[in-house]
Amino acid sequence: MRETFDGAFAIDVLEHIYASELPTWMKNICRTLTPDGVLLLGTPNETSQRYASKHSKEGHVNVHTANQLAALGREWFRNSFLFSQHDEVVTTAFSPMAQYLWLMGVGVR
Repeated sequence: MRETFDGAFAIDVLEHIYASELPTWMKNICRTLTPDGVLLLGTPNETSQRYASKHSKEGHVNVHTANQLAALGREWFRNSFLFSQHDEVVTTAFSPMAQYLWLMGVGVR
């Protein structure tokens, strides 16, 4: 019997996972969650990358837009919630202007 968890989080990790490896990464996280488990993902917004440093861009191999992150949430969870972050403020406001994105997935599919 494997151990499961009610929640997990990965902040500033998603953008370092190659797109080809993302399904396996998500599958491994989701299989450790209980059926009603929660996953919180935080990642820089793709639209903010034009302001990122050269070094930052080299390490960020899979940066998402809000629409892409929302689609990822819908694929893996029964319910998903997308939030935008501007400086220290987390909101549901206009995501293309956000520096950072948050996804909360609830209930593994």
